[in-house]
Amino acid sequence: ENRNKSTSSLAESVPIGPKSARQAAKEQEMLDGYIRDFHKLQNATGFGAVNDMIRKFSEQESRAEKSTSQITQNESRIQELAHMKTSMTQGIDSKSHLSGNSDGMKEMEGLARNLQSRLSVLEKNKAQRDRQDSAIVNAKAGIGHLREKLSILPDELNVDNIDSIQ
Repeated sequence: ENRNKSTSSLAESVPIGPKSARQAAKEQEMLDGYIRDFHKLQNATGFGAVNDMIRKFSEQESRAEKSTSQITQNESRIQELAHMKTSMTQGIDSKSHLSGNSDGMKEMEGLARNLQSRLSVLEKNKAQRDRQDSAIVNAKAGIGHLREKLSILPDELNVDNIDSIQ
């Protein structure tokens, strides 16, 4: 039923004015071709309207771009934390050569706790980056899949011309 509504709205949107019978038949044939292609597209993608497909396609591209920027930010944060880990480890090593007085030991224990908390943050960021890498791969695969499905559209409705549709 949804298919019939979208097909009838597509047919109603074609302007019909004074034309020759030959021109009207040619336009009707083109319209029928578009409707057939639209039904193929609906069956292939599971979407009810071309605008839904275009919106989904656009959303996946924006998600992929956002994930890429988050990965870049996380990688820089991971590098920063790795540098902090190195400097803290060196600090602990230098403190371990101190005498066994209690002030030195307390400071060393505090540094060791700080190091452990930073290491857990580093591992958490690495896991988050791995999840985002996976999300980007999945989004790119989805975009490629939709692009393949939308390639059956006529040139006027081609996915590469999204900006001209709206």
